[in-house]
Amino acid sequence: MPCSFPNGLIHRCSTARCVSGFRAVSLNYCDLVTVKHGGVRAVRLPLIPCSDGAGEVVEVGPGVTRVKVGDRVAGIFFQQWLAGDIRSAYFDAALGGTLDGMLADLVLLHEDGLVHFPVHMTYEEAATLHFGKIVITV
Repeated sequence: MPCSFPNGLIHRCSTARCVSGFRAVSLNYCDLVTVKHGGVRAVRLPLIPCSDGAGEVVEVGPGVTRVKVGDRVAGIFFQQWLAGDIRSAYFDAALGGTLDGMLADLVLLHEDGLVHFPVHMTYEEAATLHFGKIVITV
């Protein structure tokens, strides 16, 4: 399925990937350090900042089963850290650090890098939670 981004680029929603339209992002100290000083790891520039955001799924690729169009979701900071102890490889998939972040109208992420948030929360409230830690510790 073609995914149209505001800058005119056309991306393909590949297997297990989906596009989320982000409605709210939050700025935290790590985002500020990354933008001002390059963060803990060397980051590539240009970089879309902000590691935390919430929005809704607007398009899904073939094989996506965890989310559907219209789902309210937030991104997981370490996109590949889904369980167990942290490994250095997970740092290579950090939103707003080694990967482009959430300060965008549309973001293309793997379905495993998204979590649903409670219906009673607004997008702004969900964007202020660090879902990577919540998912792991709950």
